[in-house]
Amino acid sequence: MVVLGHTDLAMLRLAPDSPARENLLQIELAAVRAADLARQMLAYSGKGRFVIENLDLTRIVEEMAQMLEVSVSKKAVLSYNLSRGLPATSGDATQLRQVVLNLVINASEAIGDNSGVITISTGRLACDRAYLSETWIDDHLPEGLYLVLEVADTGCGIDQDILAKIFDPFFTTKKSQGTGLGLSISLSYIKSHGGEISVRSEVGKGTAFQILLPVRQKGRALHKDEEVIS
Repeated sequence: MVVLGHTDLAMLRLAPDSPARENLLQIELAAVRAADLARQMLAYSGKGRFVIENLDLTRIVEEMAQMLEVSVSKKAVLSYNLSRGLPATSGDATQLRQVVLNLVINASEAIGDNSGVITISTGRLACDRAYLSETWIDDHLPEGLYLVLEVADTGCGIDQDILAKIFDPFFTTKKSQGTGLGLSISLSYIKSHGGEISVRSEVGKGTAFQILLPVRQKGRALHKDEEVIS
């Protein structure tokens, strides 16, 4: 809060064309990421607090567009395929935003120094038992209509031996950066929302992460650490 507060004050005192403005924006982005990481660790350890509200999946992605643009490499192009008029899902907006950000950053790193495209899609999908059984968690979710969020890239792809470990806590293939928690925390968030995730990847061609989230159900029982926003 101290870092973000002083950054905001400094921005107000700067001329719109000041070259220092970009540096302050990067400081603000880093502080936001640090705060998000702290919240992730609390949530992963079971000490976080969830704020549950009705969410428009497409709107969440649209509101993140500017943050996503500055989070990817200059060689990566963001493409959007967003559906309108989707039914709502119930969840914590901060957690879902973190899932999107984690997946997009991973996609950017998979593209690396090459040129590539990251496509973010939202939609709906009728899932039968056969389809759900091929997903990662397979918590015996009921057949039916689900909301879909997909992040696909044209990057390097994931070797099958590594693919089996990508959701393990602290597992990372990054040599200089990365905590190895991004995907494991994302999986935890998706599971806490009653959702599912599937991964398709081919070395040299790219990877697609597809998240399934349940359509909002009235009268759903709350988790003991949840708050409700009407």
